[in-house]
Amino acid sequence: MKTCPNCGRQVENNSKFCTYCGYKFIDPSNDSVVSNPENKQSQSQSRQQSNQHWDEKTKEAKRFSKNYFQWFKDTLKHPTALNDSSHKFFGLTSLIISLVLIALNIIQGFRAFVALGLRMAGGILGGATSGLDATSSLSTITGSSEYGNIVSSVFIHLFVYIVLALLITVLIPFAIRKAFYKDRISLWNFINQFASYSNYVLLIELLALIFFTLSVFVIFSSILLSIVSLGYLIAFLFSIFSTNERNGLDRIYAVLIGLFVETLLIMIISVGIAF
Repeated sequence: MKTCPNCGRQVENNSKFCTYCGYKFIDPSNDSVVSNPENKQSQSQSRQQSNQHWDEKTKEAKRFSKNYFQWFKDTLKHPTALNDSSHKFFGLTSLIISLVLIALNIIQGFRAFVALGLRMAGGILGGATSGLDATSSLSTITGSSEYGNIVSSVFIHLFVYIVLALLITVLIPFAIRKAFYKDRISLWNFINQFASYSNYVLLIELLALIFFTLSVFVIFSSILLSIVSLGYLIAFLFSIFSTNERNGLDRIYAVLIGLFVETLLIMIISVGIAF
């Protein structure tokens, strides 16, 4: 039993309130923490340091974004004008953005081609598709579980293929420059260089995504995505030719070797994903 300091009555030891006057008992362990000014100061300093940490991270992210978009605009104006002072992750950022846009294009493109097929079927059947217009048919199809399963399967296989193909397209020129020319460029600087040659494909991917989302110019959007592949091929070639090292294998043969290895690896990946 313990005594209530307010009314003097005896209550149970585990009571939080006095059952006679309602007095709230203070937990000694909590009281020591709350009443200790050193603990208060320590907690305040900890919160302040945490806030400062997040403020610094936020400012750093803003600086990175601002500098990245300035670098992106510069590479659009002069793709071959290299800037060694750029952040080492700018090129990687462009490649990640490209992959995100490609993923969205796959999803929206699949839907756009379904809509296109329904419109064509509706035209053949005199404007009707099994008693439903193209819009309601599209909603019915895209809302079905079968459609979701098909899109998920196609998306996963196609996206994995694209990621691996892009990885190969970036790393083979780097390996060739290291193997045949003893180039001293670092991997991150090389990726920046590769991205500066191909940053314009982000705009093409964005334009195709807009068209796919609106379900307009669907065939043209597919052509735009094929231009993206061509853009990365151009970056592949320029990445080999742009080495400053003059000794070593002639660049024409280096490009041929690179294209052969890239084609071989992509064929292996295609067979592996297909089966």
